[in-house]
Parts: sequence; C-alpha cells; structure tokens
Amino acid sequence: MDRWFPYLKIFLSYAVALILCFFFLKILLNFDVVESFRRASAFLRGWKRWNLSLFDIFYWAFHNTIEFSVWLGIPVAFLFLLGIIYGVKSHSLKRNSCCFHFTIALFLSFLLLLFFGTTKGEVARLYLFFVPAVCIVSVNGLRLMFPDRLRKALAGLLFLQIVTTFLLKSFQDFY
Repeated sequence: MDRWFPYLKIFLSYAVALILCFFFLKILLNFDVVESFRRASAFLRGWKRWNLSLFDIFYWAFHNTIEFSVWLGIPVAFLFLLGIIYGVKSHSLKRNSCCFHFTIALFLSFLLLLFFGTTKGEVARLYLFFVPAVCIVSVNGLRLMFPDRLRKALAGLLFLQIVTTFLLKSFQDFY
C-alpha cells in the first residue's frame, strides 16, 4: 500500500482541483464545461467527419503535434521534449519533486488530447493554454543543454522565439 500512496495522493489532488475548477467556472462564470465540450464535440464530428480508425487517430496525433510545435517554435518544442525526458529520467515519486509531477501531468494531458481529442489540424489556437506550462518545462531542457550558461542560452532562445513570431506573422495567411 505504501508503494501506491504517492500515486493515489497525486490522483486525488488532481481530481479535487478539476472538480473545483468546474465548480468555480459554473458559479462565477455560469459556464458549463461538460455541456460546452459535448456541443463542441458534436460540431467537430459533423464538420471534420471524424472516424475512429487507428490510422486516423495516429495520423492526426502526429499532425497536431507537428503543427503545435511549429506554432510554438521549433526551439521551444525541442527544449520541451528535452525537458520531458530530463524530468522523467532524473526524478522519482519518492523524492516528491514538484517539477517531476508537473512535467508528468503536462505530458499526460498533452497525450490525452492528442489521442482522445477530436481535432484534425488547426490546433495552435486550441492548445494555446499549454504554452506557459510548455515554457516552464522547456527551461529544464535549456538547463540540461547549457548548465553553466543558462542566461545566455535563455537570451538566445528569446531571440529565436522573436524570429519565429516574425516569420509566422509575415508568412502565414492571417485574416
């Protein structure tokens, strides 16, 4: 039982936080998350003609990952991947590291959206809420690549993100 207690504690904390979020959204904003999700899913199924073949699920999961990575910026996407690998390899539940739990929760949330979501492309705006969390995990990747030159590496990363933003703004077909 002691072995499963940290997992149970994390799961229960996540469940309580999710229930509180639903409660506050309903009370403060009169926003029903479940009903909105149901309506949006029905609309997307009709609009994008979603079918549940295994090939389509993996194809669109790969496509959505690439699209989000391009919109996010390839440098940050690469550092995010390094941050996930670093976070998983270097921490354990026994040490009760916040960074480890945050990284795993973010990665699992991303995988759930990829494989159980019903989006076919055009996910950049939908996944926008991931960007701050992705940047937090990306710092671990940056720390792994440049342990003694973190400030210079961060300045270089910010410059690359400015270039990415400029290229997206200049060469995308915005309305």
